[in-house]
Amino acid sequence: MLALTNKFGKSYVYLSTYLSLLVFLLLISVLAIWSFDAWWNHFPSLWSSEWIPTQNKFGIFPMLFGSLAVTLVAMVFAIPFGIGTAI
Repeated sequence: MLALTNKFGKSYVYLSTYLSLLVFLLLISVLAIWSFDAWWNHFPSLWSSEWIPTQNKFGIFPMLFGSLAVTLVAMVFAIPFGIGTAI
C-alpha cells in the first residue's frame, strides 16, 4: 500500500510541475505575440531619455531613474529601522 501511495504522490507532483511549466510557457508566448507590435514600433526610442507620450516617445531611463530613487529613499528608512529592530 505504501509503494502505491508513493507512486501516486510522485505522479501527482510530476503532473503538477509539468502543468505549471506549460501554463508559464503559454503565458510567455501569448505576451510575446501580443506585444510584438509594440516592440517593433517603439524599440528604437525605448533606450532614449525622453518621455513624451503625445509624440509616441517612451524612453525607459526616466522610469529607471524613478524606480532607483524610490528604492534608495525606502532603503534610507528601512535599514535603520531593521537594524534597530534586530538590536
